[in-house]
Amino acid sequence: MNIQLTPPSPMDFSASTDVALKWEKFKEAFANYEIAIGLDKEADRRRVATFLHVIGELGVEKYNILSWDQDGDKYKIDKVLKKFDVECSPRSNIIMERYKFLKRKQESNESCDQFITQLRILCKTCNYDNEEEMIRDQFILNLHDDKAREKLLDHVQMDTKPMTLERAVNFVKNYEMRVQQKQQMTSSNTEEEEVNVVGKKKNKYTNPRNKPKSSNAKEIKDCRYCGRTHKIRMCPAYGQVCAKCKRRNHYAKQCKTNWN
Repeated sequence: MNIQLTPPSPMDFSASTDVALKWEKFKEAFANYEIAIGLDKEADRRRVATFLHVIGELGVEKYNILSWDQDGDKYKIDKVLKKFDVECSPRSNIIMERYKFLKRKQESNESCDQFITQLRILCKTCNYDNEEEMIRDQFILNLHDDKAREKLLDHVQMDTKPMTLERAVNFVKNYEMRVQQKQQMTSSNTEEEEVNVVGKKKNKYTNPRNKPKSSNAKEIKDCRYCGRTHKIRMCPAYGQVCAKCKRRNHYAKQCKTNWN
């Protein structure tokens, strides 16, 4: 069953403050109309002709006075829609908008994704022909991490593939992840070394004989473990194995089978 679809009403370009809103509604209606009749799959030239037929006389007049970067752009639907986006948007100082975009730098605590999002927002009002390329360049040039930028530029020189915005972002993310992993490993090793050092300091006094004593510590004469005279808890036989009974903490010469 063939259904005759009614095209959108002509665009109202009458002087008012809501031209931008009217254009957005018309553009959405035209996009839906294209899909409904299968025009979105047709050649650009036919789509532009249909667009001009639907938009009305005032729209055609505006189309005829537009300037184009290349002669063939006037027959490309994406280029045409973008031109009308500019014509119907509230007038802004494009130099100031581009200044804000070009001056935007990545903050120290700002992730790559957050930085890209902000660049996209700022770029929308700059009216660049190739937004993706401009965002890519600004992303690379204004990275907070100088080393990441140097690594990326070195990679660009050696790589034969075109450096797209997506590839640039992924490269920086991978670089930052490797740096973070390296820092974590270094931090872990440092902590382990500190634990070992503390352990050694503690072990230094594990043996009671090694504990520092005051200069007026009492002396033991004829110690029953070593037979010598020494300060208290400084017996040289401590930890030694008796050659006679194989027990610890006394010399063989002091060994007694019945001592405790």
